[in-house]
Amino acid sequence: MVKVDGVEVPTTYEEAVSALAEAHGEHHGPGTVIYRCDDLGDRENGDPSTPVRLLEVNRRFPSTRGQELRPIAFGRARDFPFPSAIILASSADLERLHAGQLRLPDGWHLAPLQQVWPR
Repeated sequence: MVKVDGVEVPTTYEEAVSALAEAHGEHHGPGTVIYRCDDLGDRENGDPSTPVRLLEVNRRFPSTRGQELRPIAFGRARDFPFPSAIILASSADLERLHAGQLRLPDGWHLAPLQQVWPR
C-alpha cells in the first residue's frame, strides 16, 4: 500500500482484495461473509485487467431470481487502481450455488472458495 493524498492505495492484487473486502465487510455489517472468486489463470499470468472479484453473502440481501448471479462491475479509480466486480448474494443463493441450482458468471470460480471477510 502507498499513501496518495493521505489515502492508502493498494499496489498489488492481494492488497486490493483485502482492502475491498474490508471496506465492504465493514459497510454491510454483521452477518456478512465475503469470498474471493478469482480467475486464477489470468491473475497468475500477470494480466493487469483481471478484476478483483468478490462474492458478498448476507442473509439480509434479497435472493436472486433466475439461475445466474450477476456482478456489478467497477473500473479503476485513483484510490483503487484495479478493476473490480462484486456479486451480492443471500445465504439461500450460496446454498443454491453449492447445490448446482445457481451459476456464477463466466470467469468466476466457486472452487476453491476462499473467505476473505471476516478474517
